[in-house]
Amino acid sequence: MINAWYERHSYSLYRNEKIPVICHKDHVSAEKNKGMTYTHWHENPEFLRCRRGKGVVMVAAEVYSFVPDMMVTVNPNDPHSFYHDGPEGMTYDCMIVDANFCRENGLDPGRVRFDVAVRDEKACALYDRAFSSCVQEGPLQVLEARTAVLEFLLYMCRQHPGSPADGAAVSGMEALKKAVIYIRSNYMNAISLQDAAEAAGFSVSYFSREFKKLTGQTFVGFLNMVRCENAAQLLRSGTPVTETCYACGFRELSYFSRAFRQIMGVSPSEILRQRKEGR
Repeated sequence: MINAWYERHSYSLYRNEKIPVICHKDHVSAEKNKGMTYTHWHENPEFLRCRRGKGVVMVAAEVYSFVPDMMVTVNPNDPHSFYHDGPEGMTYDCMIVDANFCRENGLDPGRVRFDVAVRDEKACALYDRAFSSCVQEGPLQVLEARTAVLEFLLYMCRQHPGSPADGAAVSGMEALKKAVIYIRSNYMNAISLQDAAEAAGFSVSYFSREFKKLTGQTFVGFLNMVRCENAAQLLRSGTPVTETCYACGFRELSYFSRAFRQIMGVSPSEILRQRKEGR
């Protein structure tokens, strides 16, 4: 997401409202910023399956390898991001199960947690069946999909229950969330590391260390990523480069151009050119 660190999942994202599961296949290009995604969180449990390539997933400030034949679980409200770690990019499946659907079937996602890194052939097979049932249409799709998803969740509850969240860690994570929300809300202004640390209620040195653990980036790197993603939106709408530069919080055009190329893989003018060519 570009405009919110908290990711909301509306029913419009479901292929069928009777199957409250978001399923999509995605490919992370090797050309753009090592394919890094924003650190974000949501209330729904998310399950990721790497299909090709390899990557790294950061969940609640912990780093996990992400390779084929394994699954990564993102528990509700855990901040997470990932990036590919190879020249060919990374292809993966994502399945996000609606929290209300879980509750209606006796699973409280606010209390039950799963292991994050899972290497289990049966778990992966059940995942594949659930994913396939949710995306393949048919006369019994709703019944098959809901049954397959519940069988997968039941197996995960029995075989891969996670440890309860540490209270102190949760408190620190909530403080860091405030800082990232502050950055995303004020990226167009002249904000500093001190400002972000104060938003979290931490000292600058402690904040710098913990922020890097959470997002995998420095404060400046994360701020530039937010600014450049928003700049890309403006450029795709036809906003001139200079106007975009200052609207997104950059103070020097040359610095903006360098940062944009480094993060987005192309120059700002190339985005404008692609728009004119209809690409």
